[in-house]
Amino acid sequence: MATFYMNYLYNVGITMVFLFLKSLEIFQFSTSSNLIVSVVSSGYADILNYVVIYMILLFGEATAAYIVFGSEMTEFRSVQASIYSILKMLNGNFLFQSM
Repeated sequence: MATFYMNYLYNVGITMVFLFLKSLEIFQFSTSSNLIVSVVSSGYADILNYVVIYMILLFGEATAAYIVFGSEMTEFRSVQASIYSILKMLNGNFLFQSM
């Protein structure tokens, strides 16, 4: 059941990305939102580069946190849990006293 749920979440995530890209095409018909679409489409390569570099750094930091803290803290018991904990840190939702 857990595998089905994880596959469902991945499929929903991919579908949401495609829906967002399709909604950009719909917004081109409106003159006021055409500016937003043109800005996003002109900066698409820069945004994509930023996301790729951010993901590489996030994965590297999560791997390092797993190696350093994995045996001592349950928040870093796997690389996936480390990514989740790092994202919680970025949101300010992490208890640093546990470190």
